[in-house]
Amino acid sequence: MNTVVLRADLSGDPTFAALLERVRGADLAALDHADLPFDAVVEAVNPERSLTRHPLFQTMVSHSTVTQDVRALFGLDAAVDRTDPGVTKFDLDVTFSDSAHGDELDLEVFYSSALYDRATADALAARLLRLLEQAVAAPETPVSAYELRSAEERALLERWNDTAVDHPDATVVEILAERVRQAPDAVALVCGDLRLTFAELDDRVTRLALLLAGEGVGPDAVVALAVPRSAESVVAAFAVLKAGGAYLPLDLDHPEERLAYMLGDAAPVCVVTTRAVDGRVPDAAGASRLVLDAPEVRDRLAAAEGPAPRAPRPDDLAYVIYTSGSTGRPKGVGLHHAGLTNLYRDHERQLYRPVAERSGGACRPCTPPRSPSTPRGSSSCG
Repeated sequence: MNTVVLRADLSGDPTFAALLERVRGADLAALDHADLPFDAVVEAVNPERSLTRHPLFQTMVSHSTVTQDVRALFGLDAAVDRTDPGVTKFDLDVTFSDSAHGDELDLEVFYSSALYDRATADALAARLLRLLEQAVAAPETPVSAYELRSAEERALLERWNDTAVDHPDATVVEILAERVRQAPDAVALVCGDLRLTFAELDDRVTRLALLLAGEGVGPDAVVALAVPRSAESVVAAFAVLKAGGAYLPLDLDHPEERLAYMLGDAAPVCVVTTRAVDGRVPDAAGASRLVLDAPEVRDRLAAAEGPAPRAPRPDDLAYVIYTSGSTGRPKGVGLHHAGLTNLYRDHERQLYRPVAERSGGACRPCTPPRSPSTPRGSSSCG
């Protein structure tokens, strides 16, 4: 009648037979102290308490040996009748009981309706039975080798994960260059009254890329972008990529402390910004600063010329995104050109191509959904 808390040891990926011996040993050792009140165990362990869950365990497994064959009591016929209590004390309560058929076990699963629905509980019970069937048939098999999923579930996972797509290893910089060659006069970017063709966009990108290369931007070098929503934000992101660097978008709505931490952690070689927000961007040690609309920078952009920087490779770093930091300090996640190209190809396949097909082969100016790779506040067009 007393609850015994047990911990299974699955280290080393044991066979089911070996695991059974481990559990048997743990059971016997625990049952030597079965008379110790459960409340005393909780008091000794002193776990962090919460009214939302049991203090030491959330899953109960039990085996009831109450016989189904109840003899007559004082001249009355008696029988065991299972009832649904309507509530459960635990997140999951799995009860095995001896069947009236002798060599069978009945299985009941009680579950917290705040955590599971009926379909999920049924699926858990089916997986448990599937596991037991395999364990009985092949007890010397490592437990990790048993298949818990049904054939339908495996087929569903295979379909979900069938995402392989053949495409060239071209980077987005090369894709832009190809667009320029194919349709230099087609509209590439719309922002308010400003409309840039692919040729005009490429010219702006190339000039800024040359300036960035002169600031030391090259393969895997980080450039912080603090540019408000505008055509310049798109040009700046592409220019960093064309210079071979990786851009770090800065959201100026974030606290100054977070921005300063990101700049210190990422150690950019250059910060690109505008006069409107320059005063809100913390200093970055060792980084130069390009204020795009400053007169001297505009003059440098107008005069910029020379051979294009080395084209980035698929395994070069393309951009850095910082996590929210909700579980500690924010962490910078670096993503490569191959992943960015894959994202672009997927957007092209899922979003832009259907639009073009519906519009008779010509894609209208549009603003596609922001992706994690697009700096906050940027404006672009498919």
